Amino acid sequence: MDQKLLEALDNGAVLVTGNRRLARALQDDHARHQQAAGQGAWATPTILPWSAWLISLWQGSHAERSPRILLDATQTRLVWERVIRESGIGEGLLGIGSTAAQVADAWQLARDWEIEFPAPDEPVGDDARAFGRWARRFEQQCGRHGWLDEARLPTALAERIQRDQLVLPITVILAGFDELTPQQQRLLNAMTRAGVTVSRHEPAGRNQSVERLAFADEAGELAHAAAWARDCLQAHPAARIGVVVGDLASQRRRVMRVFADILHPGRVLPGQPRRERAFNVSLGPPLAGYPLVRGAFNILRLMAGVIDCNELGTLLRSPYLEGGLAEADARARLDARLRRRGEREIWLSDLLGMARAQTDATDQAVAPHFVNLLQRLFVHHRESAGSQHPGAWAARFSQCLTAAGWPGERPRTSEEFQITEAWGGLLDRFASLDPVAEPIAVKPALARLQRMAAELPFQPRQPDRPIQVLGPLEAAGQTFDYLWVVGVDDERWPAPARPNPWLPLHRQRQADMPHATPARELDYARRQLARLQDSATHLVASHPARREDRAIGPSPLIRHWPVREPPAHDSGLLDFRDLVHACQATESFRDDRLPEFPAGPADGGTGMLASQSACPFQAVARYRLGARALEEPRTGPDARDRGQLVHQALERLWRQLGDQRTLLSRDSVALEGLIADVVADAVERLARRRPRTYTDRLKAVEADTLQRLLRTWLAQEQQRPPFTVAAREQPRTIELAGLSISLRLDRVDRLADGSHLVIDYKTGRIAGNAFLDGDRPDQPQLPVYALVADTPVTGVLAARVRADDPGFCGMVCGDEGPAGAQRRSAEDWAEQLHDWQVVLTRLATAFREGDAAVDPKNGSATCRTCDLATLCRIHEAGTGEDDMESAEAGA
Repeated sequence: MDQKLLEALDNGAVLVTGNRRLARALQDDHARHQQAAGQGAWATPTILPWSAWLISLWQGSHAERSPRILLDATQTRLVWERVIRESGIGEGLLGIGSTAAQVADAWQLARDWEIEFPAPDEPVGDDARAFGRWARRFEQQCGRHGWLDEARLPTALAERIQRDQLVLPITVILAGFDELTPQQQRLLNAMTRAGVTVSRHEPAGRNQSVERLAFADEAGELAHAAAWARDCLQAHPAARIGVVVGDLASQRRRVMRVFADILHPGRVLPGQPRRERAFNVSLGPPLAGYPLVRGAFNILRLMAGVIDCNELGTLLRSPYLEGGLAEADARARLDARLRRRGEREIWLSDLLGMARAQTDATDQAVAPHFVNLLQRLFVHHRESAGSQHPGAWAARFSQCLTAAGWPGERPRTSEEFQITEAWGGLLDRFASLDPVAEPIAVKPALARLQRMAAELPFQPRQPDRPIQVLGPLEAAGQTFDYLWVVGVDDERWPAPARPNPWLPLHRQRQADMPHATPARELDYARRQLARLQDSATHLVASHPARREDRAIGPSPLIRHWPVREPPAHDSGLLDFRDLVHACQATESFRDDRLPEFPAGPADGGTGMLASQSACPFQAVARYRLGARALEEPRTGPDARDRGQLVHQALERLWRQLGDQRTLLSRDSVALEGLIADVVADAVERLARRRPRTYTDRLKAVEADTLQRLLRTWLAQEQQRPPFTVAAREQPRTIELAGLSISLRLDRVDRLADGSHLVIDYKTGRIAGNAFLDGDRPDQPQLPVYALVADTPVTGVLAARVRADDPGFCGMVCGDEGPAGAQRRSAEDWAEQLHDWQVVLTRLATAFREGDAAVDPKNGSATCRTCDLATLCRIHEAGTGEDDMESAEAGA
């Protein structure tokens, strides 16, 4: 900050900036100068961004006989929503909230540039005509209620200056404005006429060098910009370094990651102390994106009565609740239990019952804090019926969060403390909607609060950092020793013209409004680049050679700048996986065997043998370590649910029929009635486990689908040779390699010659009969069934109960099997039974001996259906899916 500006501020001048970031930067500069001058205390200078300055002027003005209420942006949006809704346009045709946001922006633009909205009979497009109708209605609403929106505030202030109703400063200094709108200029002219001295502060041109660089792509460009900032900081620790990214709002997460990787590469290593970053990125994320705020919204959703299962899982693992740390394990188990239940949405009353039922050996709740918390939330839920104004809901929401122990019991960091304060400010803004809002129910109130949080950028205040990453507008008025501008290419500098669709195009062009014409965009880009050039001693501008699949070049504004080749050294963007794998100091050893499993019962049934056949590690992880991925809740029935429905319906169906003769003797009406009964029973059983999902409508849809499937399947059964269903859902136990394995046979049929077939229902796809072959069969349960039946079995069949591909596959001895089964002679069948005994014994032996090799049978095909990849880390070992597919293709 130069001496002249310091003296003006000390003499009471008001410094008005073009953005909030510049106001904070100038306040910090002023404080540093005062400290450097040895001052222990000083008067706080008046340094405000334009919008805040206007509000302070309005609040300090003389009271009117009928004072108007100044609406903030959120209140104004709500008025626009009401205007649009009352215009007769339905929600189905137009998103009221998003349209109101666009129309509010158009209204702000129209007032800034002092253009009139279209007359009713003016020949304009439909959007502009609708905007004109809404704008007139908006002004009528504001006039009737005495409201003033911020878009018309400069004009209202100018009028008050003329009536001598405004307390004016002696001197006003503007900083960081690339241009002034006609409305801004009108207000400043009124101040000048009233005796105020208005001037503009322009930093003295300090540029000494400019250069441009070209990179192959945007990733390399950003990485080199970060490496350049790091090198500048190392060479000049006291320098002010900036990196300007044109589309920073959409690229913020990538920018954060790249700069963190390059400036602080060791942060990912274990045991590293937490250090302050050397850089700061402007344009903070929405307030709704912070975990602390997400936790608050999840609590409020739960209080409202129902919450998504995934969001509830996040809440159960959150430290921002009472008892979140002490009961972490118990709450995680409750999360897993809820996911197994399969409901997409969880009701508060159901959750309270399940939490109470989760008890220990002494019949005490394992998560008592959570149970008490839910009981308090339930009280708030019952008291939240009906409609209230936003102010009442804000108070209720605050009480609810306090009852839940939010924001938790652990000490808050500085960032979390600021987020908590920002949340309080959000609730205050929500309560301020009362003058313009109607009473609403709890769920719409919560949805509006969520939308406000999603639209509110928030960045915790941090100490000044030597490297600043900013957007072009945030850089306005600031000065740097070294500045790099990213993405100065011919697609974005200048940007293409984007006229506002709600305003008449010819009026935008007449007023030379922003984005109205290519010439206007070129002139603005030229002024913006000149301002950046003057703000830095050394300026670098770069651009990629390609974006996506398009070739691009440098902006015409920098083509005459001297070109420098990008540095030959690596950008510094490290890939720690590659570094670890390339490390020479490695020790290799095999760790693929667990201690021997004791003889006796083994959990998992034939599923354990199927996993051992698919991949030994999968079997060990699932059936010895108990590893399971958390289940994903589902909106309706999935393949597992439908498989259960089919099994239950067919079991009851054959309990009623008994044999094929009875099936053939039933007339169509009687058979349809039987099918309807067994289907209704099966669907009702599933609905009792998932009552919230299985509404009457969904049960009717599932019943109709299942009935059609059973009709198709019974047509297959009618075409078989005569049979009697000898057993259904029969429990059995087999001893293999000292392991006792329990299983259940879907069905055993007795044929006319007295022989027996084992049938296993399959609702998934099965191609051919190869699933029974080899040392590692895909479906080992069928061979197991053949070995455990009470009577000698002459065939094993997989019944494909599918609407699109019904039929049988498998193996039978002789010629009595259905079409699709592989036929074997008596000698071959006996040999096959012996081979299966050997194969199954070998699989059981490998499991018992602790074989845990990561050895997927079918490479990537096996891994695609396995949920344990993060545990076996097969992809980190360099045998991931791409590698396996390449190996298979080469073979």
